Amino acid sequence: MPVARSEVGFVLAVPPAAVVDHLSRAESWVGLSPLVTAVRDVDETDGVVRYTAVEVVPLPGGLRWTNLIRVSIERSDAAVWGHVDSPGGVTLDYRYELAAIADGCRVTDAIEVRAPLGLTRFAMSRAAAVQRARGPILAARLEH
Repeated sequence: MPVARSEVGFVLAVPPAAVVDHLSRAESWVGLSPLVTAVRDVDETDGVVRYTAVEVVPLPGGLRWTNLIRVSIERSDAAVWGHVDSPGGVTLDYRYELAAIADGCRVTDAIEVRAPLGLTRFAMSRAAAVQRARGPILAARLEH
């Protein structure tokens, strides 16, 4: 199965712990991932948060696709990572590495998308667009 990777970095004017706490809650992903409109079936067992995200994907011609995706979240003091299973055989692994700096933290947001041949470019274009939007959304939420 083809694999595509992307990594972006940004700085937030908050300590790493604030970012870890925010990214570790399933409810935080509504709107943080602009395609996610709701979360449900949230369960935390053995330090791993698992939930179903309701994702609404715009398609050409003004159509929309509602996608139910299974998500996991794990964390440490300086990272948040997890896995996404989407219908159609698309999966995504994500990792946020956080490093304290003088005025807050530096965030490295890395994703790896696996999709069946023919879907890789589409899936990665959507995932990368969401990834690029995440820094400004986190800044608006956490830097108040």
